[in-house]
Amino acid sequence: MKKESFIFRRAEVYDILSVIKLIENRCLWMKENKINQWDEEYLKFYNFNYFKERIEKRELFLVENFQKIVGTFVLLEEDERWENDVPAYYIHNFATDTEIRGIGSEIIEYCENLCRKNSKKTLRLDCNINNNKLNDYYEKKGFKTVGICDESPEYVGYKREKIIF
Repeated sequence: MKKESFIFRRAEVYDILSVIKLIENRCLWMKENKINQWDEEYLKFYNFNYFKERIEKRELFLVENFQKIVGTFVLLEEDERWENDVPAYYIHNFATDTEIRGIGSEIIEYCENLCRKNSKKTLRLDCNINNNKLNDYYEKKGFKTVGICDESPEYVGYKREKIIF
């Protein structure tokens, strides 16, 4: 997949069902691959109304490839799970098409560039503490573990951040 074929844009209300389908497919893929991150309960909380609100706040982004949505993420400037002690962006609801490799790297690079453009010092996210594969991926992308996000029993994750230069 050529880098030039990915188009980043903010989501519109008419995109919500495509976003939900993309996340449903990723949840199913995680279940089939025994990856502990999202389950069938995920979309009960992160539902149509949640994504509609993210669109209204201009926080929901899409990645398109030849007019097909192949990636999505929410980008926040503050996150209640963090101290919000430095100018930062927080990535949430990060999902990609299971059939196309490399989209995740493109999203991270896009967010890093937004950090630089908007004078953010760090890019932050969290990941289930038991999701070794995804934690390894983020580690290789330069995200260091800086704490624990404990919402027991529903969720315990590592807080991860990447300092942006």
